[in-house]
Formats: sequence, C-alpha cells, structure tokens
Amino acid sequence: MAGMNTRLQGSSVEVLLWECQLATAWSTGYQQPPKIDFPVDLHTPAETSNVSNPFQGEKILTKHSLFDSNKLEILKKKKKMAMEDGAIKSCSNFTVLTAFAWRARSKARRMNPDQTSPLLFAADVRSKLHPPLVF
Repeated sequence: MAGMNTRLQGSSVEVLLWECQLATAWSTGYQQPPKIDFPVDLHTPAETSNVSNPFQGEKILTKHSLFDSNKLEILKKKKKMAMEDGAIKSCSNFTVLTAFAWRARSKARRMNPDQTSPLLFAADVRSKLHPPLVF
C-alpha cells in the first residue's frame, strides 16, 4: 500500500498511514494516524528451544469433543476457583473453552509453566465496520 510506513517499537506495533485514501474514507474527522498496540511482538518467534515435540515420528490423530451445558458448568466452576485472586471478574463460554484447550496444548507440548506463548485468532470483522470494508 503506497504511503504506508510500518515500524516495530518495543512490544508495540505502530502503523502510520500517510496520505491513505482508506484511512480518510473511514473517518470524516481524521486528524492523526491510528496507533495499533499489541501486547506481544508478533514479529519475533516464540522461544521454543525448551519445548519438546511429543508428536515427532508419530501418526497425528485428530479428535473432537462436544461440550454440552453440563461440561461447560464443570469448566466454569474450575474457572471460578482459578479466579479467586480477583484479577479476572468474569469469562464467556468462549474464553473458558479457549483457556481449557490452550492449557491442554501447553501441557502436551511440555511447556514450562512460566513460559509465554501467543494465542491468536483470525476474525472476519468486515461486516461490523462502519462503513463496511469490502474486498
């Protein structure tokens, strides 16, 4: 995209849009470039030297699980115990299931408990934008 300058600064990513018709089309009162701040540096690979690959040389199997309301209630009760410190007040079903799956994944990869690893989701939000972004 012409006129776009991207630079990394610490753990945040600043995207500066100069003379970009897209930016001015989204906001009639456009005065300064938007700042997009991520909690992790998406351009630096996560440290994996101390993570084993439990699936190396094995046939990978896939499995799906159905979480009905009873299973969700069990997970939510476990979540409440984990949230007793008060740092998190509430969680959605999606958050509870994501945490459950991420914890299982981390255990399967034999990650250190204090090791940080990013969890990213792709989401199509084009229809939610005003004006809608159409490609």
